[in-house]
Amino acid sequence: MHPILVFLAVIAGSELAGIVGLIFAIPALAMMRVVYDFLGARLRTRDRRRSPAAAAPPTPGRSGTADPDPRPELPIPPGAPPAPVPR
Repeated sequence: MHPILVFLAVIAGSELAGIVGLIFAIPALAMMRVVYDFLGARLRTRDRRRSPAAAAPPTPGRSGTADPDPRPELPIPPGAPPAPVPR
């Protein structure tokens, strides 16, 4: 945590609740930081799931069925052996 945030939390805690607020200011600030990070990560994940690319219909895969993995296949490097053909 940034030192200024710690300093402000200690001042605010001591003003609001005296010595008890002074003692619990840093743990309360740490809990708020964890909640902020958690919710921020959840919102970023939710935004990524709602992007137009993720909402596109699945494309047929190698087997002709819908491919659950929408990522494109990696290019085959030069000199690589050919992939086996499924029977």
